[in-house]
Amino acid sequence: MSNDNHEIYKTLFQQRHNRLIAGYLIDVNGSQCEIWFPYSIEVMKLLTKGAFLAAENFSSINLPIDDEISFLDNEKHFSILQITDKKAIYYKIQEMKNTPSSIKLEEDFEKLQKDWNRSLKEEESPNLKIQVFADITDYEIKVTGNEYLIKQNEMEPIQGYKVYLLNNEIVEQVINKGIIKKKTIFPVGLHKFYNVNVFIDYNSLINRHFGIFATTGAGKSNLVSSLFSYLMYHSEENTNIVVFDVNNEYITLLSDCLAKINDTHVIILEESYLGKYANSFLKGNLSNLELAAQEITDSIVIPSSLKTYKDKIREIVRFLLSKGVFKMFVEGESIEKFLFSFGQFLKNNITVGRGSKVTKQKITSFVEFMREKIQDTSINITKTHLNYINTNLRDWAEEYFGSELIQYCETYLQQMNTFINKFADEFKEPSDYLFSIGREGLFKIVSDNEKSLVIVLSDNDNTLRYFASYFIDFMYNFRKSRGITSPPILFFFDEADLFIPGSIKRSEEEESSSIKKVKESCQMLARRGRKYGMGLGLATQRIAYNDTNVLAQLNTYFVGKLMRKTDRQIITESYGISEGAISETVGFGPGDWTLLSTCATGIKNTPIAIHMENAEDRIKNFIEEEWAKLELIFIKLMFEKFVEISKDERIFEELNAEIAELIIPDYVNI
Repeated sequence: MSNDNHEIYKTLFQQRHNRLIAGYLIDVNGSQCEIWFPYSIEVMKLLTKGAFLAAENFSSINLPIDDEISFLDNEKHFSILQITDKKAIYYKIQEMKNTPSSIKLEEDFEKLQKDWNRSLKEEESPNLKIQVFADITDYEIKVTGNEYLIKQNEMEPIQGYKVYLLNNEIVEQVINKGIIKKKTIFPVGLHKFYNVNVFIDYNSLINRHFGIFATTGAGKSNLVSSLFSYLMYHSEENTNIVVFDVNNEYITLLSDCLAKINDTHVIILEESYLGKYANSFLKGNLSNLELAAQEITDSIVIPSSLKTYKDKIREIVRFLLSKGVFKMFVEGESIEKFLFSFGQFLKNNITVGRGSKVTKQKITSFVEFMREKIQDTSINITKTHLNYINTNLRDWAEEYFGSELIQYCETYLQQMNTFINKFADEFKEPSDYLFSIGREGLFKIVSDNEKSLVIVLSDNDNTLRYFASYFIDFMYNFRKSRGITSPPILFFFDEADLFIPGSIKRSEEEESSSIKKVKESCQMLARRGRKYGMGLGLATQRIAYNDTNVLAQLNTYFVGKLMRKTDRQIITESYGISEGAISETVGFGPGDWTLLSTCATGIKNTPIAIHMENAEDRIKNFIEEEWAKLELIFIKLMFEKFVEISKDERIFEELNAEIAELIIPDYVNI
C-alpha cells in the first residue's frame, strides 16, 4: 500500500491503535463471501451483523490491453459487503475435540481462556480467527488518488485480498446514497450499529407501497405512528393518509397529529360503534360533550406507558369532538357541494349595473370568504348548518365588503338569502347526525391542498372491508378517468391478514364476499395505484398468511422480530438475500427494524438495521409540553365566544345552551 493510499484508507476504513482493521477474503460463493480476521476482542465487538466491509475487486487489477492501460494505475475498487454472520474460532479447542482423552479440562482450558483477551495491540495468534460471512451489495467504492466515489458495483471481490471495515462517516454516505439531496426525505431512524441517520424518500415509500412485518409486541403500531407523524409534520407534499384501524389504537398514538393538524378526521361507520352519549353528541346534543369524551376515551386502546395520562387524553378527545374531528359516515351532500352551488348562483344570477361600486368579481369571490369561515366543508350539510349560514350572512358580508361597500350590497344580500332559504326548503336531511360525512366529503378531504389524516373505525370487520373497497375503488376510478396523480393518498391497513388473506376460508357468505371485494381493490391498488398517486401500506404479524399478489407489489419492507422461519423466507426470497441477513430479527427488541427497499432508501436491496424512536415518548412530550398551550388557546376561544353570545356579559348563564352555541360556530367549523 502506497503512502498516498494509506491516507485515503484512513478516511474510508476503521482503525484502532493506529492500525486499519482488516481481514482476508477466503471464498466467494455466489453473492456470499467468507472472510477471516485475526482475532482480537476489539474486532470481535466491531464485526456486528449488519456492519459494512470493503473488499478489493477485480476492477483494481490494471493490465495492458491492446498496448493501452485500461485503468489508472492508482485506481482501486472495493466491493461493499454486509456482514450476515460471524464466529470466533479457537483451533486448539478444535484439536482438543478430536482427542478428548488427552486433555485435562480444568488445567488446559484455564490456560486457553486468557487468549480470548487478546488485544489488537498484541501479536496475532495463529490459533485464533474470526470467521465472517457477508453478502455482496450492489455498490462499490472507487478510489482514485485521494478522491473516492460510491457507485454501482461491477466486479467480483478477489480472494486472498484484504477486506476492511468501513467507518461511520462512509457508512452514512453508503446507506443514504442517491437520496440525501432530495427534498422528499426524512430520517426514519438511527442505524442500529453506526449511530447515523438513515433517510427514506417518502414519495417512493408511499407510491411504491410498503409493508410492516413483526410479531405482537415488536412495535408495529409505534412504527406506524412515527412514520405518519413524520409525513404530517415534515413532508413538503400535501400527503393524505387513510388508516383502517381495526384495534382502535391510533386515536391515542396519533393524538398529537389529530389535535395539531388542521385537516383531521375520525370516521365512524356505524352507530353501534359508539356509546349513547357519543352518539347523542354527534347528533347535536352538545351538552353531552363531557360524557361523550369520557365514553370514547374508555373505548380506545391506551398503551400501558400512557395510562397515567388518561385524563389528559380525555381532554384531547373532548377537544377533538369540539373541533368536529369525529364524524359518522352517512351518505349525503356536503357543505362543499352547497358552497359550489352557491358560487354558481352568484356567478350566473347576480348582475351588477353600470357604475356600481361593487364588482362582479368581488361578489363571486364572497363564496371563498364563506369557505374560510366555515373551514370544514367536508361535513354533510344539515338545516342547522343552513340556518347558521343564513344567520351569519350579513355579518360575514359586512366583514368581507367593508363599511364603504356594504351599503351597496343590500339587493345582493336579499338574493343570497332567497337562494339559501329555497335550498333549505327543498333540502332533505340524510340523517339525524349533525356531525356526519358522505362520499363528497371524503373526496374533498383527500383532494384538496391540505395534508389530511383520516382514521376509519368500525366494530364490524365486514363493514370495514366493504367501506375500504368502496373508498379505494371510487378514488381510483375518479382519478383514472381524469388522469389525476396528486395529491398523494396512502391507504393503510392494520392487521392486513383480515383484509388480504392468502386464501378465503369457508365462512359465512357476507364475510367471504367482503374479503373478496377488498382483496380485489387492494390488488388493483397495489398493481396500478401509483400511476394515480395512490399508495398502499400494510402491517401484519404473519406475512405468510397474506395475499402473495399484493405482497409482490410492495417495494419497501420494515421487518421486526419474526420468530417463524417461513415468514423470514418470504422476505429473503423477495429480495434475493441470505437467511443470515434477516435471521437477526429474532433477537430484535421493540423499535428495532430491518429496512429493505428497492426504491425508498439510499442503498437499494440491502438490509439496513435501524432503531426508531418510541412514538409513546412523542405523545408524552406532546401531552406534557404542547397540550397545555393548545388547551389555553381552546379555553381563550371558548371565553371569547361566551362573551360574544351573552352580549350583556352574563357569561355563564344557561351553560348548556351556550356550549351548544359555542361549539357549532367555532369547533364544528360550520
